[in-house]
Amino acid sequence: MNYQPGSSEYIRLLCGYLYCLGDISDVTLLEKVKYSINMEVGCMIDGEWIDSLNNGGVETQFTGSRQEIIDSFVLYYHNFRSEEDEEI
Repeated sequence: MNYQPGSSEYIRLLCGYLYCLGDISDVTLLEKVKYSINMEVGCMIDGEWIDSLNNGGVETQFTGSRQEIIDSFVLYYHNFRSEEDEEI
């Protein structure tokens, strides 16, 4: 991936990875990143990840199932990489 220096994509990728691992103890860290750094970073961290970890990955009116959220995250970065390859 060809990230720009200072890009919030780095931190989004790391937080998404934490979500995919699924450890409830990471909720505090995800909340700190989402709400404490700056608005740009906060917007990149999906609140759905936090809600899903808090509720054990159960699908709700506001979140998909844990697997749907993971699939969406993986697809985002798969497409992200594909778009870069097309630019080269």
